[in-house]
Amino acid sequence: MTLEHAHVPLIIREGAGVDRRNWPVTGGVHFAMGRLRSADHVRLLSPDGYEHPAQLRATARWPDGSVRWLLVHFQATVAAQQTTTYYLEPIVPQHQPGSAMALASSGEGFEVATGNLRVQLNSPDNALFGAFQLDDQVLVAPGMEFTVEAGGSCYHASADRTARWVVREHGPLRTVFTTQGSHTTAAGRLLDFEVSLQIYAGLPWVEIAYTFLNRESSAEVAIDAISVELPVSLGASVQRGLCGAFEEQYETTEPFVICQDRPAHAHGGFRTARIETADGSVVDGPREGWRDMTADRHRARWEWIELVPWQAHGWVTVSDNTHGVSL
Repeated sequence: MTLEHAHVPLIIREGAGVDRRNWPVTGGVHFAMGRLRSADHVRLLSPDGYEHPAQLRATARWPDGSVRWLLVHFQATVAAQQTTTYYLEPIVPQHQPGSAMALASSGEGFEVATGNLRVQLNSPDNALFGAFQLDDQVLVAPGMEFTVEAGGSCYHASADRTARWVVREHGPLRTVFTTQGSHTTAAGRLLDFEVSLQIYAGLPWVEIAYTFLNRESSAEVAIDAISVELPVSLGASVQRGLCGAFEEQYETTEPFVICQDRPAHAHGGFRTARIETADGSVVDGPREGWRDMTADRHRARWEWIELVPWQAHGWVTVSDNTHGVSL
Protein backbone atom coordinates (compact mmCIF):
# COMPACT_ATOMS: atom_id res chain seq x y z
CA MET A 1 0.00 0.00 0.00
CA THR A 2 1.50 3.34 -1.05
CA LEU A 3 0.63 6.74 0.36
CA GLU A 4 3.00 8.81 -1.77
CA HIS A 5 0.73 9.41 -4.76
CA ALA A 6 -2.79 8.35 -3.73
CA HIS A 7 -5.26 8.20 -0.90
CA VAL A 8 -6.03 4.84 0.69
CA PRO A 9 -9.80 4.13 0.49
CA LEU A 10 -11.55 2.60 3.50
CA ILE A 11 -14.87 1.23 2.24
CA ILE A 12 -17.72 0.88 4.77
CA ARG A 13 -20.71 -1.28 3.82
CA GLU A 14 -23.88 -1.44 5.94
CA GLY A 15 -25.51 -4.85 5.57
CA ALA A 16 -27.94 -5.13 8.48
CA GLY A 17 -30.50 -2.61 7.24
CA VAL A 18 -29.93 -0.10 10.07
CA ASP A 19 -28.89 3.54 9.73
CA ARG A 20 -25.52 3.99 11.43
CA ARG A 21 -24.58 7.37 12.87
CA ASN A 22 -21.19 7.83 14.51
CA TRP A 23 -20.77 4.06 14.58
CA PRO A 24 -17.41 2.68 15.80
CA VAL A 25 -15.28 1.20 13.01
CA THR A 26 -11.94 -0.54 13.56
CA GLY A 27 -9.66 -2.13 10.97
CA GLY A 28 -6.08 -2.77 10.00
CA VAL A 29 -4.26 -1.37 6.96
CA HIS A 30 -1.09 -3.01 5.62
CA PHE A 31 1.81 -0.97 4.19
CA ALA A 32 4.85 -1.98 2.17
CA MET A 33 8.22 -1.54 3.84
CA GLY A 34 9.41 2.05 3.92
CA ARG A 35 6.12 3.58 2.78
CA LEU A 36 4.89 4.91 6.15
CA ARG A 37 7.33 6.04 8.80
CA SER A 38 4.84 6.84 11.56
CA ALA A 39 1.12 6.87 12.34
CA ASP A 40 1.48 10.65 12.66
CA HIS A 41 2.14 10.88 8.92
CA VAL A 42 -1.45 10.14 7.87
CA ARG A 43 -4.88 11.53 8.60
CA LEU A 44 -8.43 10.36 7.90
CA LEU A 45 -10.75 12.15 5.47
CA SER A 46 -14.55 11.88 5.47
CA PRO A 47 -16.45 10.96 2.27
CA ASP A 48 -16.84 14.68 1.49
CA GLY A 49 -13.08 15.29 1.82
CA TYR A 50 -12.88 16.94 5.24
CA GLU A 51 -10.55 15.82 8.01
CA HIS A 52 -12.32 13.29 10.24
CA PRO A 53 -11.36 12.37 13.83
CA ALA A 54 -9.46 9.09 13.98
CA GLN A 55 -7.32 7.10 16.38
CA LEU A 56 -4.28 5.65 14.59
CA ARG A 57 -1.68 3.28 16.01
CA ALA A 58 1.12 1.22 14.51
CA THR A 59 0.72 -2.39 15.65
CA ALA A 60 3.61 -3.95 13.68
CA ARG A 61 6.76 -2.59 12.03
CA TRP A 62 9.20 -3.66 9.32
CA PRO A 63 12.92 -4.24 10.12
CA ASP A 64 13.67 -0.68 8.96
CA GLY A 65 11.23 0.71 11.55
CA SER A 66 8.50 1.72 9.10
CA VAL A 67 4.86 0.84 9.78
CA ARG A 68 3.75 -2.58 8.56
CA TRP A 69 0.25 -2.62 10.06
CA LEU A 70 -1.73 0.48 11.06
CA LEU A 71 -4.73 0.10 13.35
CA VAL A 72 -7.41 2.62 12.33
CA HIS A 73 -10.36 3.44 14.59
CA PHE A 74 -13.00 6.07 13.86
CA GLN A 75 -16.75 6.66 13.96
CA ALA A 76 -18.55 6.40 10.62
CA THR A 77 -21.99 7.41 9.40
CA VAL A 78 -23.63 5.30 6.71
CA ALA A 79 -27.27 4.80 5.71
CA ALA A 80 -28.95 1.39 5.84
CA GLN A 81 -27.85 -0.98 3.07
CA GLN A 82 -25.52 1.68 1.66
CA THR A 83 -21.78 2.02 1.08
CA THR A 84 -19.56 4.95 1.92
CA THR A 85 -15.81 5.53 1.66
CA TYR A 86 -13.37 7.25 3.98
CA TYR A 87 -9.73 7.90 3.01
CA LEU A 88 -6.29 7.89 4.56
CA GLU A 89 -4.21 10.83 3.33
CA PRO A 90 -0.46 11.48 3.77
CA ILE A 91 0.36 14.61 5.78
CA VAL A 92 3.28 16.46 7.32
CA PRO A 93 3.39 15.49 11.03
CA GLN A 94 1.58 17.98 13.26
CA HIS A 95 0.72 18.22 16.93
CA GLN A 96 -2.10 15.86 17.80
CA PRO A 97 -5.00 17.12 19.98
CA GLY A 98 -5.35 15.72 23.48
CA SER A 99 -7.75 12.94 24.34
CA ALA A 100 -11.44 13.80 24.72
CA MET A 101 -11.72 10.84 27.11
CA ALA A 102 -10.69 11.37 30.70
CA LEU A 103 -8.95 8.37 32.28
CA ALA A 104 -8.13 8.25 35.98
CA SER A 105 -6.55 5.43 37.98
CA SER A 106 -6.14 4.77 41.67
CA GLY A 107 -5.71 1.90 44.08
CA GLU A 108 -9.41 1.16 43.63
CA GLY A 109 -9.20 0.70 39.85
CA PHE A 110 -10.01 2.96 36.89
CA GLU A 111 -12.62 5.54 35.95
CA VAL A 112 -13.32 6.72 32.39
CA ALA A 113 -15.47 9.75 31.54
CA THR A 114 -16.48 10.47 27.97
CA GLY A 115 -19.24 12.93 27.14
CA ASN A 116 -22.19 12.05 29.37
CA LEU A 117 -21.03 8.50 30.14
CA ARG A 118 -18.93 7.52 33.16
CA VAL A 119 -17.61 3.99 33.75
CA GLN A 120 -15.93 2.69 36.91
CA LEU A 121 -13.74 -0.41 37.02
CA ASN A 122 -12.95 -1.59 40.49
CA SER A 123 -10.06 -3.69 41.71
CA PRO A 124 -10.63 -7.37 42.50
CA ASP A 125 -10.92 -6.38 46.17
CA ASN A 126 -14.42 -5.32 45.18
CA ALA A 127 -16.16 -6.31 41.92
CA LEU A 128 -14.58 -6.28 38.49
CA PHE A 129 -17.15 -3.74 37.38
CA GLY A 130 -18.14 -0.59 39.22
CA ALA A 131 -21.05 1.66 38.32
CA PHE A 132 -22.09 2.77 34.82
CA GLN A 133 -23.52 6.30 34.86
CA LEU A 134 -25.31 8.23 32.13
CA ASP A 135 -26.10 11.91 32.68
CA ASP A 136 -24.97 11.49 36.32
CA GLN A 137 -27.59 8.76 36.87
CA VAL A 138 -26.47 5.25 37.79
CA LEU A 139 -28.00 2.85 35.26
CA VAL A 140 -25.94 -0.21 36.18
CA ALA A 141 -24.93 -0.62 39.82
CA PRO A 142 -21.53 -2.04 40.83
CA GLY A 143 -21.24 -5.81 40.66
CA MET A 144 -21.77 -6.94 37.07
CA GLU A 145 -20.86 -10.62 37.21
CA PHE A 146 -19.99 -13.60 35.00
CA THR A 147 -20.84 -16.94 36.61
CA VAL A 148 -20.31 -20.61 35.75
CA GLU A 149 -22.63 -23.08 37.51
CA ALA A 150 -21.50 -26.70 37.77
CA GLY A 151 -22.02 -29.52 40.23
CA GLY A 152 -24.14 -27.40 42.56
CA SER A 153 -21.49 -24.67 42.88
CA CYS A 154 -21.31 -21.17 41.42
CA TYR A 155 -17.92 -19.98 40.19
CA HIS A 156 -17.63 -16.18 39.85
CA ALA A 157 -15.22 -14.17 37.71
CA SER A 158 -15.01 -11.38 40.30
CA ALA A 159 -13.86 -13.88 42.96
CA ASP A 160 -10.46 -14.27 41.25
CA ARG A 161 -8.27 -11.88 43.25
CA THR A 162 -5.45 -12.16 40.71
CA ALA A 163 -7.48 -10.58 37.88
CA ARG A 164 -6.41 -7.03 37.02
CA TRP A 165 -7.68 -4.55 34.45
CA VAL A 166 -5.05 -3.46 31.92
CA VAL A 167 -5.32 -0.40 29.65
CA ARG A 168 -4.62 -1.75 26.15
CA GLU A 169 -5.38 1.47 24.29
CA HIS A 170 -6.30 5.03 25.26
CA GLY A 171 -6.85 7.82 22.76
CA PRO A 172 -9.24 10.59 21.73
CA LEU A 173 -11.89 8.22 20.35
CA ARG A 174 -11.79 5.05 22.44
CA THR A 175 -10.28 3.38 25.47
CA VAL A 176 -9.80 -0.40 25.60
CA PHE A 177 -9.41 -2.45 28.79
CA THR A 178 -8.79 -6.18 29.17
CA THR A 179 -8.66 -8.58 32.10
CA GLN A 180 -8.29 -12.32 32.50
CA GLY A 181 -8.52 -14.92 35.23
CA SER A 182 -10.50 -17.95 36.38
CA HIS A 183 -14.08 -18.43 37.59
CA THR A 184 -13.55 -19.06 41.28
CA THR A 185 -15.37 -20.23 44.40
CA ALA A 186 -14.24 -21.13 47.90
CA ALA A 187 -13.87 -24.75 46.79
CA GLY A 188 -11.67 -24.02 43.79
CA ARG A 189 -11.82 -22.78 40.21
CA LEU A 190 -13.42 -23.82 36.91
CA LEU A 191 -12.78 -22.44 33.40
CA ASP A 192 -10.64 -19.42 32.65
CA PHE A 193 -12.09 -16.20 31.26
CA GLU A 194 -11.07 -13.16 29.26
CA VAL A 195 -13.03 -9.89 29.24
CA SER A 196 -12.45 -6.84 27.05
CA LEU A 197 -14.21 -3.49 27.48
CA GLN A 198 -14.30 -0.79 24.79
CA ILE A 199 -15.54 2.72 25.63
CA TYR A 200 -16.16 5.25 22.86
CA ALA A 201 -16.03 9.04 22.88
CA GLY A 202 -19.44 10.69 22.85
CA LEU A 203 -21.44 7.44 22.71
CA PRO A 204 -23.83 6.36 25.51
CA TRP A 205 -22.89 2.68 25.35
CA VAL A 206 -19.91 0.35 25.68
CA GLU A 207 -18.85 -2.99 24.20
CA ILE A 208 -18.04 -5.88 26.54
CA ALA A 209 -16.69 -9.15 25.15
CA TYR A 210 -16.65 -12.09 27.55
CA THR A 211 -14.92 -15.36 26.61
CA PHE A 212 -14.71 -18.49 28.73
CA LEU A 213 -11.75 -20.78 28.05
CA ASN A 214 -11.66 -24.52 28.60
CA ARG A 215 -8.14 -25.28 29.79
CA GLU A 216 -9.20 -28.04 32.15
CA SER A 217 -7.16 -31.23 32.30
CA SER A 218 -10.19 -33.53 32.17
CA ALA A 219 -11.52 -34.75 28.84
CA GLU A 220 -15.02 -33.44 29.56
CA VAL A 221 -16.37 -30.55 31.63
CA ALA A 222 -20.00 -30.69 32.76
CA ILE A 223 -21.57 -27.23 33.06
CA ASP A 224 -25.09 -26.46 34.24
CA ALA A 225 -25.14 -22.79 33.16
CA ILE A 226 -22.99 -19.82 32.18
CA SER A 227 -24.60 -16.49 32.98
CA VAL A 228 -24.05 -12.76 33.11
CA GLU A 229 -25.67 -10.78 35.92
CA LEU A 230 -26.37 -7.11 35.20
CA PRO A 231 -27.55 -5.16 38.29
CA VAL A 232 -29.76 -2.63 36.53
CA SER A 233 -30.54 0.47 38.60
CA LEU A 234 -33.40 2.39 36.99
CA GLY A 235 -36.19 4.65 38.20
CA ALA A 236 -39.13 3.65 40.39
CA SER A 237 -41.58 3.54 37.49
CA VAL A 238 -42.60 0.30 35.82
CA GLN A 239 -39.69 -1.42 34.12
CA ARG A 240 -40.30 -3.09 30.78
CA GLY A 241 -38.37 -5.92 29.22
CA LEU A 242 -38.07 -6.10 25.44
CA CYS A 243 -36.31 -8.72 23.35
CA GLY A 244 -36.18 -9.74 19.73
CA ALA A 245 -38.46 -12.56 18.60
CA PHE A 246 -37.84 -13.23 14.91
CA GLU A 247 -39.97 -10.75 12.92
CA GLU A 248 -41.72 -9.45 16.03
CA GLN A 249 -40.71 -8.20 19.48
CA TYR A 250 -41.69 -9.62 22.83
CA GLU A 251 -42.44 -7.01 25.52
CA THR A 252 -43.47 -7.59 29.13
CA THR A 253 -43.40 -6.06 32.61
CA GLU A 254 -42.81 -9.52 34.13
CA PRO A 255 -39.41 -11.25 34.48
CA PHE A 256 -38.46 -13.47 31.55
CA VAL A 257 -35.50 -15.53 30.38
CA ILE A 258 -33.98 -16.18 26.95
CA CYS A 259 -33.08 -19.88 26.99
CA GLN A 260 -31.12 -22.19 24.74
CA ASP A 261 -30.38 -25.67 26.02
CA ARG A 262 -30.05 -27.50 22.70
CA PRO A 263 -27.36 -27.32 19.98
CA ALA A 264 -27.97 -24.51 17.52
CA HIS A 265 -28.55 -25.05 13.83
CA ALA A 266 -26.02 -23.81 11.31
CA HIS A 267 -28.17 -20.73 10.70
CA GLY A 268 -27.11 -19.02 13.92
CA GLY A 269 -26.45 -19.35 17.62
CA PHE A 270 -30.00 -18.53 18.69
CA ARG A 271 -31.80 -20.61 16.06
CA THR A 272 -33.56 -22.74 18.70
CA ALA A 273 -33.78 -20.20 21.53
CA ARG A 274 -37.03 -19.60 23.36
CA ILE A 275 -38.54 -17.16 25.85
CA GLU A 276 -39.64 -18.40 29.27
CA THR A 277 -41.37 -16.66 32.18
CA ALA A 278 -40.04 -16.89 35.73
CA ASP A 279 -42.07 -20.06 36.43
CA GLY A 280 -40.58 -21.84 33.40
CA SER A 281 -43.56 -21.51 31.08
CA VAL A 282 -42.63 -21.15 27.41
CA VAL A 283 -43.92 -17.85 26.08
CA ASP A 284 -42.43 -18.08 22.61
CA GLY A 285 -39.95 -20.24 20.77
CA PRO A 286 -39.55 -23.37 18.66
CA ARG A 287 -42.47 -25.70 18.03
CA GLU A 288 -42.16 -29.30 16.88
CA GLY A 289 -44.27 -31.45 14.60
CA TRP A 290 -44.43 -33.78 11.61
CA ARG A 291 -44.08 -32.61 8.02
CA ASP A 292 -45.23 -34.58 4.95
CA MET A 293 -42.21 -35.06 2.69
CA THR A 294 -44.15 -36.89 -0.06
CA ALA A 295 -41.91 -37.36 -3.07
CA ASP A 296 -44.65 -38.52 -5.51
CA ARG A 297 -48.10 -40.11 -5.43
CA HIS A 298 -46.70 -43.62 -4.96
CA ARG A 299 -44.51 -42.95 -1.93
CA ALA A 300 -44.93 -40.97 1.28
CA ARG A 301 -42.21 -39.91 3.68
CA TRP A 302 -42.58 -37.99 6.92
CA GLU A 303 -39.91 -36.00 8.71
CA TRP A 304 -39.79 -34.73 12.29
CA ILE A 305 -38.94 -31.02 12.20
CA GLU A 306 -38.86 -27.94 14.38
CA LEU A 307 -41.35 -25.26 13.39
CA VAL A 308 -40.04 -21.90 14.55
CA PRO A 309 -42.69 -19.20 14.16
CA TRP A 310 -40.95 -16.71 16.48
CA GLN A 311 -37.33 -17.24 17.35
CA ALA A 312 -35.95 -15.45 20.38
CA HIS A 313 -32.94 -13.30 19.53
CA GLY A 314 -30.02 -12.86 21.87
CA TRP A 315 -30.61 -9.32 23.03
CA VAL A 316 -32.78 -7.68 25.67
CA THR A 317 -33.61 -4.10 26.70
CA VAL A 318 -34.87 -3.04 30.12
CA SER A 319 -36.19 0.50 30.59
CA ASP A 320 -38.22 2.73 32.92
CA ASN A 321 -39.59 4.91 30.07
CA THR A 322 -36.79 7.46 30.64
CA HIS A 323 -33.55 5.49 30.61
CA GLY A 324 -32.78 1.96 29.52
CA VAL A 325 -30.09 -0.69 29.45
CA SER A 326 -29.56 -3.05 26.50
CA LEU A 327 -27.65 -6.31 26.80
